Amino acid sequence: MEAMKRRRRTLGPGTGSVPTNVLIPRHHRLALRRLSEKTRISQSAFLREAIADLLAKYEARSEAAAERGGSDPAGQGHCTSAA
Repeated sequence: MEAMKRRRRTLGPGTGSVPTNVLIPRHHRLALRRLSEKTRISQSAFLREAIADLLAKYEARSEAAAERGGSDPAGQGHCTSAA
């Protein structure tokens, strides 16, 4: 019960974080788990970093396209699951 209270405090109102649920390929899940165990960095921290990097990449691409007077074609550079 105490762990639930701690979790709610870290994800609750005022922290800017919200829980979410995503489906990922099993091999990515296993690789993420192994990486987390090896580095002692939480899986959530890795996912937050990956999302931040992806959003920064698309923001930079959008800004570059705006400077050229165009727009980034829909789906270009779209991330899909790969083996």
